[in-house]
Amino acid sequence: MNLSKIFIIFVLITSFFIIGCSSTPVQYSFANNENEAASIIFTGGNPGLRLVYFDGMEFPQPRSNTYWDPILFPSGRPLRMTVHASFNAQNAPANRGGIMLSNRGIAMGLSMNLSADTNSVSCDVVFECPPLDAGGSYRLTFRRGSQGKDLLVLTNDNTGRIVHEQEFIGIRN
Repeated sequence: MNLSKIFIIFVLITSFFIIGCSSTPVQYSFANNENEAASIIFTGGNPGLRLVYFDGMEFPQPRSNTYWDPILFPSGRPLRMTVHASFNAQNAPANRGGIMLSNRGIAMGLSMNLSADTNSVSCDVVFECPPLDAGGSYRLTFRRGSQGKDLLVLTNDNTGRIVHEQEFIGIRN
């Protein structure tokens, strides 16, 4: 095979993986009137959150190669939703070993946390959300707290101001 055929095959395979593996955002709305709705982004990752229930309705899974963004909620009234909070202590940066370089040489650092399994969190939490402003954009995050108490933090995406914090005790795995 000549070099141009190999390059074309490489480009086709690469394009297939980039295009075929991408996902598309799709809007989901719980609001009757989208002009008077507010959006909330649920942060994923480690730690992460996902919406499970809103007003007693189970949140549906998106179709293949899509994800819900934005998720619209009614504004001007308190909201009650159930979110799943998760944190995998095994994947936390503090629980990884490594080599540390300093100006005095090399030091081997092994930061194994033997209690990492008991510090992991996986639980459903009822979040009591205050009334949101119409047209507002918010972000709900899960922050690890001390002494087994964790926080759900609702932040206004436009201003960066914390709107509401709710403490909970996560079920440790």
